[in-house]
Amino acid sequence: MGMVIHDDFWAAAQAMPEKQRAPFIYAIVEYRFTGKEPQGSPAWLPTFLVLKGRLDMGDEKSERARKAANARWGNRPGKEDAVDDAAARAQADAQAHAGAYADADAVAHAQADADAHAGASSCGNAEVEVEVEYIDNPLIPFDEIVHALNEAAGTRYRSSSAKTRRLIHARWAEGYRLPDFLAVIDTMAAEWAGDPKMAKYLRPSTLFSPKFEDYVNRGPRTRKEADGYAEYD
Repeated sequence: MGMVIHDDFWAAAQAMPEKQRAPFIYAIVEYRFTGKEPQGSPAWLPTFLVLKGRLDMGDEKSERARKAANARWGNRPGKEDAVDDAAARAQADAQAHAGAYADADAVAHAQADADAHAGASSCGNAEVEVEVEYIDNPLIPFDEIVHALNEAAGTRYRSSSAKTRRLIHARWAEGYRLPDFLAVIDTMAAEWAGDPKMAKYLRPSTLFSPKFEDYVNRGPRTRKEADGYAEYD
């Protein structure tokens, strides 16, 4: 039984911390060939479950195609090659269409668009917003997180930004959940919103960056220490 690795499978792995990639990829391959699911609750489990659904759906469509081909040709002597070819074509079609169910923040072309615009200049609270069409991942509340930031900072960032979604997805893959995002937003808004110099850092590219853990664990700081966060821009 073969296995097709779609672009967004690999993109999802790349969005994870390096130490999580190997067990995640192994879990996908192991499930495809043995049906065994990972034990416990690793940080990458939500992403695994999304991709597991895609694998299951592809198998079901392939099996239906095989049965349809068998019913048509009746497995008569001399027709085996035709049956195999029809089943192979049906499986390829099913795998191609399964891409419509991809994990939102792991879509490969969205990442390429975001990277292409990453070097564009910005000022104040303005950021380059790359608008892409996503099939929402119900496991990650992108809208609620970005809305909370806009409410706290008086900004107008969009949850449809590829760059913002990629950052949120990466932190989600590390094991952080909605309460962590809301806590970081509230904490940093309370500390920075009244300071014109620091208020510009109340944005997704700063708060949801790999420094997210620092913000989660952040306690009361002096003004001098707060100014040090400018280096994270």
